[in-house]
Amino acid sequence: SSVAWARVSRRHVADPVTEATQLWLEHIAESGVCPWSEAARKEHRIRIVHCSAASTRTVVRRLELESRQLCSQWSTVLVACSRHPEWSSSWSRFLADVTEMTALFPSRGLVPFHPDSARWSSLCLQPGDSAIAYYEEEGGGRSPTQEECVLLSADPKVAGVRRAMIRFADGQEQVVPWDWIRNSMGGALLADNLLSRSPYPTIHLLRGDDLAYVAQAVGVDRVNALLMRNQRFACERGLDEHDRFLKACR
Repeated sequence: SSVAWARVSRRHVADPVTEATQLWLEHIAESGVCPWSEAARKEHRIRIVHCSAASTRTVVRRLELESRQLCSQWSTVLVACSRHPEWSSSWSRFLADVTEMTALFPSRGLVPFHPDSARWSSLCLQPGDSAIAYYEEEGGGRSPTQEECVLLSADPKVAGVRRAMIRFADGQEQVVPWDWIRNSMGGALLADNLLSRSPYPTIHLLRGDDLAYVAQAVGVDRVNALLMRNQRFACERGLDEHDRFLKACR
């Protein structure tokens, strides 16, 4: 089952998974935390697809089909997976599988959303602490191995939201996400996680060309300003309230 944004009203959506995902997406668009959804909505190029497959292999085939249809700028699709037993019960397994899938879609972006998304918790490292971290390879992308480093700063005004500036043993300095640093997080879950929580395990499939365009056109400073605004929104809303909203969607 699938719907195109703004072409089918919620009362005409017969599939409950598609309807719940549409309600959640409408809320995301109205809150302003995702300018991507706003651009795609204006062009009527967001699709919501309910994939009822219970196996990862079948989901991949559906993603391949959907990927071939992303031809126009800002065209994008949300694939909600309601019946994959391992994904429904485990955020970490879902995240690992989606991360592994990215190699199958080199010209696409895959963004995971899940009811129990728990990627971010409070940082337990201080500037000057030694650590082990992945580095960003030339051309982008995470390295396959981790190297020794020292944390220089986790100030969002310096490194960005949920990112840290580190120096590797060879003297190279990089800014990387917290979860690229081994054992860097260990405190309470951050409210930031609600930004990745959806009614069902969902994969957002985007065009790589659009990702590159946004990165170049918007710039690092504006992206970080948006992330800081989103972080404030998440803290004001709180995980409990957002989880109640997701339950109501379902």
